[in-house]
Amino acid sequence: MQDMDAELQEYDHEFVLTATIPEHERKGLAVSVRGNEVVLSGNRRSSEKLDLGPGRVQNTSSFQTFSESFPINWPVDARSLTREFDGDQLIVRIPKKKTYEPAPYKAKRVERAKLERPTFPENIPLGAVKKKTTPDGPLGSNGNSGNG
Repeated sequence: MQDMDAELQEYDHEFVLTATIPEHERKGLAVSVRGNEVVLSGNRRSSEKLDLGPGRVQNTSSFQTFSESFPINWPVDARSLTREFDGDQLIVRIPKKKTYEPAPYKAKRVERAKLERPTFPENIPLGAVKKKTTPDGPLGSNGNSGNG
C-alpha cells in the first residue's frame, strides 16, 4: 500500500485537498464528492515479461485499486471542483456553497389501494353464506361444537 500523504484543509470559501502523486500514478486517478466526503481514488496496473529461452515466455500482470476518503462538514459545489499538479503535488480545490440549505422536503404521494368487489365465476351462487350447525349449536372457530 502506498501512502499518498494526502491532507484535506478547510478554508472560508473552499476545501483544499493535497496529495503526493507520482507521475506514473496520475493516469487512473479520480477525485469525487460522495455525500459528505471527498474521495481520492485510482488504479494501477503492472505487468512483467520474462524470456525463459527460445519459444518460452512467462507473463505476470496485476491490477490494483486504491482510495482514501475525507469527511467534510459543509455542502460543496462538486461541479466546480478543480485539480492541478505542482510537481508531484496534487492540489484539488472544492468550493463551498454560499449557504447551508438542507435539501427541501418532498412528501411522497402514496396512492391508496382501491377496493373492488371480487368477480366470481357464474356457476357460484352469490347468496348469503349459511352457518353450519350441529345438534349442540353452531360450530366454533376451531371446528368443535360450542360445548367444549
